[in-house]
Amino acid sequence: MSDLQTRLDEFARSLTESELHNYKTVLAFASGALLKASMADTQAALMLTMGQLAASRKRPESAKFGIAWQGLPGFLTDGVLEELREESRLGRPRAKRIEDHKVVPGGAAAQRLGQSADFLDLVKAQAGAAVSTERSSYLYYDEPGMGIDPHIDNPEFALNAILMLEHVHEAVPSALVFYEGTQSKRVHLAPGELILFFADSVIHARERMKEREFVAIVAFGFQPI
Repeated sequence: MSDLQTRLDEFARSLTESELHNYKTVLAFASGALLKASMADTQAALMLTMGQLAASRKRPESAKFGIAWQGLPGFLTDGVLEELREESRLGRPRAKRIEDHKVVPGGAAAQRLGQSADFLDLVKAQAGAAVSTERSSYLYYDEPGMGIDPHIDNPEFALNAILMLEHVHEAVPSALVFYEGTQSKRVHLAPGELILFFADSVIHARERMKEREFVAIVAFGFQPI
């Protein structure tokens, strides 16, 4: 561990939980601005990311790019997936636009799945001890140019489990992007595929929608303990 990493780690340990979240948010915005500038200052971006990692007390080193698991969950039956898609379609007209995406809280189907024993067992097996925050949200990217710039998530989605419901595209599809130091990783999720990641300690983004592209996902919140 470098001297810089040691000092950042010591500083992070001195903070309260609320101070720690603010610290991580500031680092994420700063790193995101550098990343959007095409890594004009890679050393500065690397230093900020080191601080970001120091601020995360519960992320295992094995979670490269903050990703704990990606795949097709065995407990997700065709019937449950279709139930979620239908709830998503019904919720879309009520979704509120937040910057460049739309959001509506998860309904009964999302809450039932997010708080199920099978789901929590998967999270614990792949990311360690955790509890459900009982929060879920449907997100929609349904216009060209919609997406999310590099950011971290709030504590209610410290561990974020994103399930792809629909992804319609004609050109090369957009992807989730995860950043670690000066490197990035693009992830394409197929409908029905889930990704579990440490969303409060890894900077991530959703690439911008192209013409005739549409994405609908449902996100489930968990908290490491």
